[in-house]
Amino acid sequence: MSKKGQNLFTNLISNNFINSNAVGYLEKKSESWFREWTEKFCVLTNVGLLYYDDPQKRPSNLFPSIDASVTEVSEATYRRKYVF
Repeated sequence: MSKKGQNLFTNLISNNFINSNAVGYLEKKSESWFREWTEKFCVLTNVGLLYYDDPQKRPSNLFPSIDASVTEVSEATYRRKYVF
């Protein structure tokens, strides 16, 4: 594991995400007029999906998973794989 990856892992443990279900990067479509895609570091927990602009800092937002549903979106809609 790279030093950056090790630092990130250590930071996640210290932030009580050791019991997370999944950790990794996702792309988020912006709400701006240009509709740009930005990479976000995400942590899926039993509470919801946290995303970070910088994984070394506090989360930028939380999308609660209680009473949530996930729907697949056609790859052709955004010309990207794995859109939900």
